[in-house]
Amino acid sequence: MPCDRWGSYDASMEEEGRTPSFRESIETSREILSDSPTLKALAQVLGFSLAGPFGTVFSTWGIGQIDQIGKQRLREQFTALAEQLQTLEDRAVRRDYFETREGHDMLIKVLDEARRTRSRLKKKLYAQILKGAILDYDKKEYSSEEYLYLISDLTEQEIKVALAIYEEHLPLNAEVWKTWAEKVGSQVGMDVADLRFALGRIVSSGLLDRVVWFDAPSGGVDLYEPKEDEVGLYRGTPGFRKLMRFMGREG
Repeated sequence: MPCDRWGSYDASMEEEGRTPSFRESIETSREILSDSPTLKALAQVLGFSLAGPFGTVFSTWGIGQIDQIGKQRLREQFTALAEQLQTLEDRAVRRDYFETREGHDMLIKVLDEARRTRSRLKKKLYAQILKGAILDYDKKEYSSEEYLYLISDLTEQEIKVALAIYEEHLPLNAEVWKTWAEKVGSQVGMDVADLRFALGRIVSSGLLDRVVWFDAPSGGVDLYEPKEDEVGLYRGTPGFRKLMRFMGREG
């Protein structure tokens, strides 16, 4: 018996011998909503019907032309977004955010990036960025669009490496960083050479600074150059900390 990802059965799909498109899933949302708290929360929190902003976006975007892999990725992004927006239920935010020019553009960009990646971590971060954009709509203290493209330019492994550095607050000690590199390298499947390359890209993104000179314990300043089996010393930038505050991931 054919069912879509949310468990809603459609007899016409069995007769046609095909799986439902994402547009059809949205159009039958009233059945899906009863089984999907995340989609129900999305509609309730933002105060629109699923035939509203999202329906218009999908219709304009030509959803029927996207292959099954792309549609599955959009479902994953839609669910991640709903989970983030559900947390805004009791907060004073722009309920019509997606109907504003800025909100419409951000939604299109998030969905466009989502269909290009298989990474669920990146989709989760995209959803957090979109949630942050809603909260920041009036104050304009953050650069949500720049954050979106920053995350999209990094690989999932590079993002995991950056987050590990941010969360662990490593001291400027070569042995500590060497031990860290062994642990994180095994977690993300990178050797020292690959980690150094990834860290270089993260530095280029503006999230990390490579530390070459630092205060020596005995006084004065020391120059540090990593050996062949070391990754070097790094610290998070003010921009990285600001991004984490924006996404509600303060360390």
